Amino acid sequence: MTRRIFSTIIVLICFSLVCRAQKNDSTSLLTRPAHVGLIYPISTNGTSAARYTNRFSLHALAGVSAGETGCAIACTASIIKDSAAGAQFAGILNLIGGHAESAQFAGILNVVKGKSRGLQAAGLVNKAGSIEGLQVAGLSNTVRSESKGLQVAGLFNKAADVNAQVAGLVNVARKVKGI
Repeated sequence: MTRRIFSTIIVLICFSLVCRAQKNDSTSLLTRPAHVGLIYPISTNGTSAARYTNRFSLHALAGVSAGETGCAIACTASIIKDSAAGAQFAGILNLIGGHAESAQFAGILNVVKGKSRGLQAAGLVNKAGSIEGLQVAGLSNTVRSESKGLQVAGLFNKAADVNAQVAGLVNVARKVKGI
């Protein structure tokens, strides 16, 4: 009897966490204080996870969101469709589809498709559209356009315009304004 009551309470709590916000427009982005899950879509935001901006996210395997404004932690991958601020930690991959004003830490790969302001630290590779800050990687750092800051890699750095690059083997830049 106690087990059945406990199970019912757990189920009710889980269902209450996935209740939708006031807006019913399928194109609007919504905000949540926290997003917790196993892997998409098994999470408190369910199949609508890509429509929510969260202040805190914690995922046992991988998480998906529209944006993050605080801290995102995932054991394997954190996929943010739009922009992020704060800090992202992932065992394998941090992927941000928009801009980032944050510190990103990944075991293998950090990717920001837009502008990144802050720190990218990865075991192997960092990629960004442009960056103002520091990129540190065991293998390579790649920036499509301008890198205002420092790139440090064990093997290879590449950027169109750069302030400073330090690599074990190759630095590639169209225009260098520093080291």
